[in-house]
Amino acid sequence: MALLRGDLFARMRDWLKGSLGHADYSASIIAEQWDAFLAELKQLHEQEAEFTSTREVTRNIEGSGAANWARRLRTEPVTGESDTLLPTNWKEAWQWSHQRGYLQAIDEVSV
Repeated sequence: MALLRGDLFARMRDWLKGSLGHADYSASIIAEQWDAFLAELKQLHEQEAEFTSTREVTRNIEGSGAANWARRLRTEPVTGESDTLLPTNWKEAWQWSHQRGYLQAIDEVSV
């Protein structure tokens, strides 16, 4: 069986290593914590469609030449009311950058 990775799985493994068989933890405390882990796992599973969409969109962004932006979109959570990695004028900025790149490319060819 493949080792599951990620913050939740690391926390689950660490907690189990430190609590199972430990005299300070009763069966009810262990069961309660395990149920909390399972609830968090269920919540993540319910968001699978959003994770899939994020992977597909960032794969397209990376394929379009913005690998650093794609990586940041995949790994940096939104911490405020607005997403600093996706400003409201992102489409305009993307088109401007694309047009600038095109003009630079044709300028180099015509020299």
